[in-house]
Formats: sequence, C-alpha cells, structure tokens
Amino acid sequence: MFSSRYLPLSLYWVFMLFTFFSLYVNPARYVEMDIGGVTLYVLVLTVMFTMGYILGSRGRICTSWECEQNLFFLTNQRKTKFIINSLLFVSLCGVIFDVLTFLNSGGVFSLSSLGGNYIDLYSGYIRGASIINASYLAKIFFNTTSGLCLFFASFYFSRLTKFQKHAFIFVIGAYLIISVIGSGKQKYLGDVVVASLAYFVFLKARRKSKTSLVKLFLFAGLGAFVIYLFLEILRQRYAAAGISVDNINEVIHPLMYWETESLFFDIFGQEMGFSLAIFLGYFTNGLYGLSLCLNLPFEWTYFVGNSYSLTRIVEIVLDDQGFISELTYPVRAANVYGWDASKWHSLYAWMASDFTFFGVVVIAGFFGFIYGKLWVISINATRLAAGPLFAMLTLGLVFSLANNQLMHSLSGILGLIFLIFLMFVIKPIKRVSI
Repeated sequence: MFSSRYLPLSLYWVFMLFTFFSLYVNPARYVEMDIGGVTLYVLVLTVMFTMGYILGSRGRICTSWECEQNLFFLTNQRKTKFIINSLLFVSLCGVIFDVLTFLNSGGVFSLSSLGGNYIDLYSGYIRGASIINASYLAKIFFNTTSGLCLFFASFYFSRLTKFQKHAFIFVIGAYLIISVIGSGKQKYLGDVVVASLAYFVFLKARRKSKTSLVKLFLFAGLGAFVIYLFLEILRQRYAAAGISVDNINEVIHPLMYWETESLFFDIFGQEMGFSLAIFLGYFTNGLYGLSLCLNLPFEWTYFVGNSYSLTRIVEIVLDDQGFISELTYPVRAANVYGWDASKWHSLYAWMASDFTFFGVVVIAGFFGFIYGKLWVISINATRLAAGPLFAMLTLGLVFSLANNQLMHSLSGILGLIFLIFLMFVIKPIKRVSI
C-alpha cells in the first residue's frame, strides 16, 4: 500500500488512525459524545473515499525518468513561468503590506510574546463584524496568493531556478514570522507543514527512491521540532490567558471537561501534557461537533451552507442576516447544544448542510476518485495545475475532521477556483503516452 500509486491513501489512513487515537487518549473529554456513532460514520466515509481513490488512481504511472523529464518541460513552459513569477511578485508585495500593517498596529516581533500577541489580536473580536474596505480586500487578495505560493512550491520547487527558490523561501518564511511570531497564530505554520509533506511525497513518488534510515531519522527529528513549535505556541498562549491544568475545568466550555488526574499527565507532566492535550484537541474538536450534528434533522442551505464565507456573501447581498447560516448544522448545533461554530465542526457537518449526511458519504467516494486521478496526473507531471491542486486538496483533507479549512475563508475559495480554472483552460502536455 506504500507504493507510489497508493502513497497518499496510505498516509491518509495513518492520519485517521492517529486522530481517533488522539480522541481516545486525550484527557480533554466531551459531554455525552457518541464516540461509537461518529467513529462508524467516519469509517464509512473513509471506506467510500478509499474505493473512489482506488478507481481514480488506475492508469499508467510514468517511469522515474519520464516523470522528471515531464516536470522539467512543464516548469519551463511560458505559462508556468508567468504564473509562478506573478505569484512571487504579488506575494512579495503582500509581505510588505502585512509587515507595514502589523507595525502600524503596534505589533512586536518577539519569541517570548507569542501568547500575548495572540490575546491582543483577538481582544474585542466579533466574528462576521469586519469592516469591508480596501485594506480588508487587499488582505484577502494577498492571503490568496500566499496560499497559492505554498501549493506551487510544494510541487515545482525542485525544478525552480535558484532565484525562484530563494524568493519562495523568503515569502513563506516572512509569512511564517508575521503569522506565528507576530500574531501567535498556528494556521499558516500548519499549512506549511502540510505543503512540505506534499513536496516530499511528490519527490519520493516521482523519483521512486527508497527512504534510507538516515532520512527517516531526519524526518522524525524535523517532525519532533515542528510539534515542539506548536506546543510552545500553545504554552505561551494559555499562559498569557492565565489558564493551566489547575483551573482548566473552571474556564473550559461547559460541554467539555478535563480528567486532570489522568495517566496522560503522569507520562508527559503537567506543563507539557497540558499543551499536548490542547494540541491533540485541534484534531478532535470537530469530531464532537460532528457527533452533535448527526442528531439533528436536515434543513437545506441552498448549496452555499457548506462554506461560512459563501453564506456571509449571500446574506450580505440579500441583506438578510442569518437567512442561511441559521439553517447550517454547525449553527443549529450551537442553538440546540451550545457548541458553536467557533469551537470547530468537521468539514462533513458543513457539507451535510447542503447534501445531507448520506449525500456526503456519496460525495466522499466521488472526491476520492478525483483525488486519486489528480495524484496520478501530478506524478506524471502532465498538467500545470494538477500538483498544486492536489496539494491544496490534501490540506483540506488533513483538516477535514477538524474544520472546513479550504472553504471557510474567502481566500481559500478563491485559490481553489483559480486552480480549478487552470485545470480546465490549460491543456495537458503530451510528452509521454499515458
């Protein structure tokens, strides 16, 4: 199953097992969660996705030499160069814009103030109350291009010029500093981790090389360092808010409770164990939202309820606040149980608002087919946007149990539309017979 053809599917199953392992061992618990029901539903979804992937990934996969030749030819096409250089130029402008905005707001770049920066950022924040002006629209535009930079880098990086490689590293590194150090947020760091993983998976599949023991140790060390970064961000964030194991049950959401005497804290200690439990909660909070939504009846949301941003746009155009959002599963779960959308809901709960939970199972099979097809096209390097689109869908898939990562923000929707548009309008290259 770890062959080139099924590598993404194998990694996805490993990730799913990790997520449910986290659900069972985490000392952070959920009130009256139907763990059996949600486990069964996700298992059915995953099996359908797997069946679709196996069907979609059929077909010839090029030899290592053919893959590298195709990628070389694809990278050096005029259209590819234009898109990559344009993304880099716009993203560099975005870095300047974000740095100036951050400094103008009185922000400070300091490794010791990650938690304080995050608390300050969301002080007085009201969801959906943003003022739509030139600065707001510019931020959406630059967020879109910075995300696209990640996905193009994950696929094309090994074949870029030295200048382009340095430009990509600078853009991604600058956004990491602004997002993580300047704001104490983890989202972009998570995006970079997924994009980096996609890069190495692409590389391994194209070159069909065996992974040496040394490389495995290097990856393990890098993975441990990344997890440490996440834990340190969380430690500072909750320390700044004055929250620890000692008082977590006093401030936690009423539908959650912590087993503070758990063996988990005996193994990892209170400080590290607390940060680690919060970290694992990012993978499981959406599952609790899903379990609550599975108990609610279906109410149609006109094919826009799958995305918070789409819902907001339609409601603004119709000048009818809550017309659609109040019908979505996450909002109704908030009204019925008290678990609101800000506590995270799985992608599948959002999609079920438009297609029912049964319909989502069918869509999972169709998505698996598209995902498998894209994977083969990406390895063979015959379409300009296939690799970046595969990387973007991988990001959505990784976060699918936690939240609607791709379709939540307008920048994510715009990036997805852009890549799908390129898939339709740019013809595949015909360097090899596939």
